Amino acid sequence: MASVAVIALGIALFAQGVAITSRWRDAVKRLAKSRGPRPEQVGGGMSIDAFGGLAGVILGLVALGGTRPLVLLPAAVVVFGAALLLGGAMQPDLVYLAPERNPKVARVTYEAIQTSGGVMVLVGVGAAVLGVLALLDVGPVLTLTLVALLAIGMSLLFAGGALTARLARRPA
Repeated sequence: MASVAVIALGIALFAQGVAITSRWRDAVKRLAKSRGPRPEQVGGGMSIDAFGGLAGVILGLVALGGTRPLVLLPAAVVVFGAALLLGGAMQPDLVYLAPERNPKVARVTYEAIQTSGGVMVLVGVGAAVLGVLALLDVGPVLTLTLVALLAIGMSLLFAGGALTARLARRPA
């Protein structure tokens, strides 16, 4: 079941990267004109999420096949942790992908995205540490891995809600 959880979280992380990428074309023009981050900086954050998710799915599938699951599952947790750590730092810059006309709404959603980015960074560090501890066999490998997977899932849920609130297209 832990392998299935790794696959599901990998798909979720990959989907988050792809969802942000879908807004990319329209935003490149705005980013080039604004004083915000350069387009290649935000693109790097998106590709980290997608790559980390894809790598996690592959590790989960191989572990599901029975090949050293007690090594591959903590390794997937380390990969997810690194993706959250690096991708979460880019979260506040994603506000430039969908500028808001109402300054009050813009401030609230920016703060929500900034908070979710901080949560992703903290969970990324924690997950990577738990994954390394599991790989070093410091404690119960499966317990450390499952706790890290639970934290990663909650951070993706939290970050996904904040990004959806900001990037969702409003009906005309």
